[in-house]
Amino acid sequence: MSLKTVPFDSRLWEAFPAAYGNACQDVKALVNAQQTQNTEHKYRRLDMQPKENWQIALDNLADNLTHQLSFYDAVYLAMPYLVNLLEEKAAENDFSAQLALLDVIGTCLATDIPYNTPLQPSADIWDEYQKSVQQVQEYTKAFLKQHQGSLKKLKQDDLTGFLIAAMAILGNRETAFLFYLTPFEECCFWSCKDCEFCDEDSMLEDLYDQIQPAPQKEWDGISFDDEYVWFSNLAKQLKAEVANCIPYHYGTFTCPECGRQGKMLDFEKAYTLGE
Repeated sequence: MSLKTVPFDSRLWEAFPAAYGNACQDVKALVNAQQTQNTEHKYRRLDMQPKENWQIALDNLADNLTHQLSFYDAVYLAMPYLVNLLEEKAAENDFSAQLALLDVIGTCLATDIPYNTPLQPSADIWDEYQKSVQQVQEYTKAFLKQHQGSLKKLKQDDLTGFLIAAMAILGNRETAFLFYLTPFEECCFWSCKDCEFCDEDSMLEDLYDQIQPAPQKEWDGISFDDEYVWFSNLAKQLKAEVANCIPYHYGTFTCPECGRQGKMLDFEKAYTLGE
C-alpha cells in the first residue's frame, strides 16, 4: 500500500531541512530517475564507479539525509518516498535496487535516536513516518526470506553494511548507530558508567580474554524480539566474517578499574552515546 507523501511544491520542505538545505530536489530526482538521462549534480565527486542514473540520485539523497550520521528533519518527509520506491522494486523483484534502498533507509533510521535529539513533527507527518517504518520492516523480512542466496554472494563490506541496516530497521537503532560509527570487528571504544574509566586504544580482539562471549542460541527465523539471537544467527547464515565477533559485543565484560559487570555493548554505548 503506497504511503501518503508531501507534495514537492509544499513549504514543508523548507521547514524540514537536510544537510545541504532543501532535500526536495534530491527526492524528486530519485523519483524521476527512470525518466531522465543524466543527473545534474553528484555529491560524491570522487566516486568514479560507473552507476546508473537512479543510483547516483540515491547516493545524492543519502548524502543529504545522513551526512556525518546526524539526524535531519527531512528524513520525515523523504522516508515515505523511499518506502514507496522500495515497494515498486520489490514488485519488480529487483535485488540490487532493494538492497541499495534498504541500506539508505537503515542508515536514516540509525540516526533517529535520542543522541541526535530529533524533534517530533506534527501528528500527520509523524504518523506517515511511523507507517513507513512499519512497512519497511515487513519488506525487510520478506527480502531476507527471498534473497538469502544473493546476500551470501555480496562482498563482505557490502554484507556488513546490510546487516547494520537490518539492525536499524528490525532491531535496535542505537546499536546500529554504534556499528556505523565504529566497525564492530575492529575498534572497541568503551567507558564505565560507575568509575568513568575509558579505553580509546583497544581493538575488540584485545579484549577477548576479558569478555565472556554470549552463548549462541537457536533462532526460529521468524521472531525479531531478541536482538542478539536473530542478529548473530543471521550473520552466521549469510556467512558474514563479522559473525565471529558478535558474541563478544553481546558478551559479559568486567571493568578492570572498578569491577562493574555488564554487556560489552553497553560499555561501548556509554562511550559513544553517553548512556
